[in-house]
Amino acid sequence: MSHTVFTHRAPGIFFALSLFIGLGFADAAVPLKPVRQFEADGGGVNSIAVSPDGKYVAAGNTDGTTWMWEIATGKALWHAKWENFEALSVAFSKDGTRLLTADGGGMMRIVDAKTGEVKVTFHEENQAAIERALFFGDDKFVVSTGVNREIRTWDASTGKQLMALAGHKNWVGQLVVLPSSSGKSLALSGGMDKTVRLW
Repeated sequence: MSHTVFTHRAPGIFFALSLFIGLGFADAAVPLKPVRQFEADGGGVNSIAVSPDGKYVAAGNTDGTTWMWEIATGKALWHAKWENFEALSVAFSKDGTRLLTADGGGMMRIVDAKTGEVKVTFHEENQAAIERALFFGDDKFVVSTGVNREIRTWDASTGKQLMALAGHKNWVGQLVVLPSSSGKSLALSGGMDKTVRLW
């Protein structure tokens, strides 16, 4: 399947992602102004993620485009549109070298964070929208959830599905990976069935 990664395109005007500082010390009577604005063509922002070193910000948009900017300069490093489905989730690896994206068509991709080059592709067999996807286990694995109501784990190097955990009665939109002293990864999921579940 062909796709294009754009690396030198001028900012557009359709949405803006703004960076604020000093929020904890702001006078409520004085409106804050953004320090920097990251602009791009396309739809609104569904998801954002900041690299572990705080140097880059990624965004997934409603038009299916994923963007990467350098925070210090506001420069767009690349943007890519692989499908026509919304880009619902973006997440960095612990070392910041890879970005995990997930979309409304049940596709996930691990891409090079600096270039946008696709390294691994994952596919939800029923094409159900993936609302959230994260790295875990020292970035060797991926965990995802969404409209299919299940928590699924994947091999980050091959894209092979490893496990599917069922329990939610409605679609799941929230997912957090927790640190574990035992060495086992734990996850919290929150669904439209009004439950939060620990796995």
